[in-house]
Amino acid sequence: MKMRRNGLNLEGKRVVCVITGSGLKDPDMAVSSVQADTIEVKANLEAIEAAIMDSLPVASRANPVGGP
Repeated sequence: MKMRRNGLNLEGKRVVCVITGSGLKDPDMAVSSVQADTIEVKANLEAIEAAIMDSLPVASRANPVGGP
């Protein structure tokens, strides 16, 4: 999201986020160990933020990181 704010345009591109420090650096291991479904979102900040917020428990949505 920071890169988008700094002008990076990924319109029409596929973006994959890998969270480091949690054993997910190996994509095969990550996929085999996850019990959740994967989803595709549009390549824009609003869609990514909405997908992240939709995946959070309701209580977490009230106080997003960087929010008031």
